Amino acid sequence: MMTVRQSLFLRLVSLAFGLAVMAMGIVLCIRTDLGITPISCPPYVLSLGLPPTVGQFTILMHLVLIAGQKFLLRREFLPVQWLQLVLALVFGVFIDGCMWLTASIVPGSYPMCILTLLTGNVLLALGMYLEIRSHLILVPTDGFVQALSRRTGRPFSRLKIAFDVSLLLVSIACSLVLLGRIEGIREGTLVSAFLVGYLLGVIRRIADAIRQKRRS
Repeated sequence: MMTVRQSLFLRLVSLAFGLAVMAMGIVLCIRTDLGITPISCPPYVLSLGLPPTVGQFTILMHLVLIAGQKFLLRREFLPVQWLQLVLALVFGVFIDGCMWLTASIVPGSYPMCILTLLTGNVLLALGMYLEIRSHLILVPTDGFVQALSRRTGRPFSRLKIAFDVSLLLVSIACSLVLLGRIEGIREGTLVSAFLVGYLLGVIRRIADAIRQKRRS
């Protein structure tokens, strides 16, 4: 019989490993130069035009979203949700660490870029699954959408789409102002927007099937 401490430890490991895998997925998408997921677009674009790194801008964006949750939920914002601050810091550090580890990765052809992009999407989906499976805390991006859903009464799925579109618009505006051109948003952004969710569903079904087989 697994103790409560052992269960919590395994969930923390799942969350930490999920964040590391997600970070690597994001960075591989960046390395393809085919565009990245909407969630990562603003930090990446800002890092191209300003000194802070993409990981540091990711931390900053998450801090803003945590503050947004506090504003929306007020007294309903539970103390445990402040742990998102730790999650944001760890995630940003993981992203910068993966940027350093993959500095030599430069896909030489378009097919290799596509392959790298698909690999990044698989890792993103796997990392998201591990994060969700830990049943601990949400990343601030999802936490903000959830808070918005609770405050407005609108479905999470619809607000998630609107939130992602808003991030893309912000990224385009920042890119035009800082760089004079659009960066970070290409065909890969569209692929990731649809493929990551699909892959997450596939991974969840495979994991459920494995657990069911073990029980039988």
